[in-house]
Amino acid sequence: MPSHVVAIISSVVLTAAIAARVAQLFAKEPSLKGLAPTQSEPPFLIAQLTVLVRFVALTIVVNRGFRGFGPVLSHR
Repeated sequence: MPSHVVAIISSVVLTAAIAARVAQLFAKEPSLKGLAPTQSEPPFLIAQLTVLVRFVALTIVVNRGFRGFGPVLSHR
């Protein structure tokens, strides 16, 4: 269904935006920049993995919540 395609595209874009936000924080916030000046250090990797795990967990929780619902529109 078109709504599923839009949801998938939105999820991909949201994931990219959240990852970019984490990278911006490490680039602009002085205390975080001190921990990972080149953004290849472990604190940066840990932050990105934490965001990824939370996003995947949220996706699983939401998916389980809607599993019992059928299609809203029926095609005759």
